Amino acid sequence: MTLRTWLVPAVLMTLVSPPLGAHGPTVEQLQRAALRRAGLEPASQEEMLRRLRLAPLLPQLTVSVWRGVQLGRPDLPVPLADPERLSFALTARWDLSRLVFSRDELAVRAQAQRAAQLRRALRAEIAQLYARHQEALRQQGPEAAQARELGALLEALTAEAEPDLAPQD
Repeated sequence: MTLRTWLVPAVLMTLVSPPLGAHGPTVEQLQRAALRRAGLEPASQEEMLRRLRLAPLLPQLTVSVWRGVQLGRPDLPVPLADPERLSFALTARWDLSRLVFSRDELAVRAQAQRAAQLRRALRAEIAQLYARHQEALRQQGPEAAQARELGALLEALTAEAEPDLAPQD
């Protein structure tokens, strides 16, 4: 991690956040909405890890049902054939070694690290788009069209229809 990857979005957020009482979403609200839309909320990875840790406590169940004669070894005589005989078997098996170490947990942790990188990149992108959008809103003329385009892009990334993202005509 470099200081730049953390500092630039933080500075942008503080510079472009609207003053209290201003209309429209804040950059933080847009970032949270974009993370929700992208499925990159940290809670989802934490929930996955929690379920993964509890999974070894549940048994693996096997149910077998057969009808008729079951043949065993060829050297044993076949019992009297009863085609109407119905047999059941139920087995439960626990793999308690997964309580101590699970390879799946490594994969989930690697996925969580990738998701954290994507979250940082998405937050930075939203902050930059928001800053460009706010600057375009302050301009006159052709920049108003750019403000509409940036507002539409922010809406697409956040999946929230924010009427205040478009310039007021």
